[in-house]
Amino acid sequence: MADTTPTSGSRSRFNIVFNALCGVIVVACLSITSYAAKETVANRERIAKIEANRFNNDDGLEVWMKIAELQKSIAAIPNQPPPAWLVARVDRIEAKLDELIKAISDSSARR
Repeated sequence: MADTTPTSGSRSRFNIVFNALCGVIVVACLSITSYAAKETVANRERIAKIEANRFNNDDGLEVWMKIAELQKSIAAIPNQPPPAWLVARVDRIEAKLDELIKAISDSSARR
């Protein structure tokens, strides 16, 4: 019968490979752990900044007051028709635009 017990040379090679593989796994775990810790600290800092700048009741009241001022100023604008000079000017501009549109359509129809 042949001897199937491992020799000391093959056992030492196995130990070297096993130790190297364990070392790689430990290094990978440590790097993942340090990355997770760094991200946790960064997230805590972001959350702290968000909570420090939170919109509160006083800010809401201030915004509401500004909106109320704008509503009052819009309500104060008179609801009168525009002045006659503005109506006449807009009519002249519209007439010129109508002439231009007709000229453009006539020139494109000739082509």
